[in-house]
Amino acid sequence: MPERAAVHDPPYRLAWVSLQIGALDQALAAAQRAVGMVYGPRKGRVLILVAEIQNARGDVKAERAARQTVVDHYASLPPGHRSEKAEASARAALAAVGKPETATPGK
Repeated sequence: MPERAAVHDPPYRLAWVSLQIGALDQALAAAQRAVGMVYGPRKGRVLILVAEIQNARGDVKAERAARQTVVDHYASLPPGHRSEKAEASARAALAAVGKPETATPGK
């Protein structure tokens, strides 16, 4: 594992675990540290985590800004690193910000 990737992993994991247990301020701080340590497609996943934390915090404006950052990041990746699927998913998540979730049958 490249050293740079290994460095971002602990803050990212701390952010994810903190989100799962509801420690949202700690989660956001750890995720923001991780964002500064990654690049390329991996950075997109960390930015998505920031958006998920903002969603859990109930801050629609911050979530929208975070989701826009995800879209912008994926759109800025050079050929060979871009994923149309990831970019489309990010755009759909941005469009859904602030809209009521629909129940999935069977859940």
